[in-house]
Amino acid sequence: MTQSTFSLEARHILAEQIRAVYRQTATAVLGTVAVGSVAMVALWDVVPHWKLGIWYGVLLVMMTVRAAAALYFWKRRERLAYTARWRYLAIAFSALAGGLWGIGGFFLFPEHSLPHQLLLIMMTLAMSAGAVAVFSVYLPAVYAYFLPASLILIRLAEQGSGITSALALTGVFYVVTMLTFSSRLYRIFEESQRLRFQVTEQKAVVEQVTEQKAVVEQASIAKSKFLAAASHDLRQPLHALDLFLDALERRVSDRESHELVEVMRESSAAMQEMIVSLMDISKLDTQPITPAWIDFPLQPLLNKLRNDFMLQAHRKGLRLSVRGSHHRVRSDPVMLERILCNLISNAIRYTDVGGVVVGVRLRNGQSRIEVWDSGIGIAPDQLSAIFREFYRVESHDGREKGQGLGLAIVERMAQLLGHRVQVASRLGKGSMFAIELTTTPLTVP
Repeated sequence: MTQSTFSLEARHILAEQIRAVYRQTATAVLGTVAVGSVAMVALWDVVPHWKLGIWYGVLLVMMTVRAAAALYFWKRRERLAYTARWRYLAIAFSALAGGLWGIGGFFLFPEHSLPHQLLLIMMTLAMSAGAVAVFSVYLPAVYAYFLPASLILIRLAEQGSGITSALALTGVFYVVTMLTFSSRLYRIFEESQRLRFQVTEQKAVVEQVTEQKAVVEQASIAKSKFLAAASHDLRQPLHALDLFLDALERRVSDRESHELVEVMRESSAAMQEMIVSLMDISKLDTQPITPAWIDFPLQPLLNKLRNDFMLQAHRKGLRLSVRGSHHRVRSDPVMLERILCNLISNAIRYTDVGGVVVGVRLRNGQSRIEVWDSGIGIAPDQLSAIFREFYRVESHDGREKGQGLGLAIVERMAQLLGHRVQVASRLGKGSMFAIELTTTPLTVP
């Protein structure tokens, strides 16, 4: 490869990195404003209002300037050299966003309310996770965000108690893990862009195209393997956070603090659910999975599902009814349980009033497990898309719930098992998901 070709390749990769960063601007701006608004409301009673006003005003000004800059950028995106120069502005926006939460944490830190302190820390760490999604394709921007954002952990450690020191140390471990994750994603993106450039320049050479395709597939497998490993590592600080929340709940006595602890517990549960889903997707991508076929009765599995989800449904004020069944089926019980867990979890997530019913019917010699809910329903034009990875259905208030992985996992596991999955739904009325399994004869004692 000549020097001029190498230079063009480097410029191409840099331009794609910067375009990828600015492509995420709308999501980043809306997310920052939304979380900032929640922080302002949550801290209203414990932080001086003038401080909140200054901080929120700076946030709105920064996000407005960032959005305007992104719009101007896309009007000039066809000029490669001009696009590359925007990397410095991307780093500046990243550093300012990190400082908004890190330095702002010093400014807004609630001195005498541990629940509010932890809420502010969790919001800062959540925004840091979002920064990985936005900036990981361009590593300097990631470091520019995390360095100032991590300053709030110093403020937490200064409180001097054992629990705050432990939480600060957990936060440091979280930051190191996210930076490592970002570094791997950056290298994967850079390599994929390099391969894309080379394939474009040398597409006439069929053998090389085939080789590059294999390399891309290996990079995808490596990414999935790393994602599985990173998800496993992230479970440790989340488990520690649950222990700290248990300790905190025993120390607080007023109702408001208990409600804050409950909100933090729900946030932790949502993160753990996301990590489990990512691990499932990674396993399906990277490992040849062979179902462990056995004949087994459905009733013990149904009992376990009822026990696992009863509390989750109760917290939302929903009725969870799991009907008994004497059927025996042939399947992989572990994979079948994961499929049903995703279906029931989705049903509870998208249902606000009424309940969820799980039952088994015998139809045409097949045992048909059905999960009914009285939730928001699915529009007819979305039914063909709901099983795609990261596709999420909008709720009635316009918000998207979940990570968009549950139904993708359901479909891929059902295909491995050879089970048919069906869905029926009416918008605003509810949905029904069903999976059909081979029925086996009852064992005669």
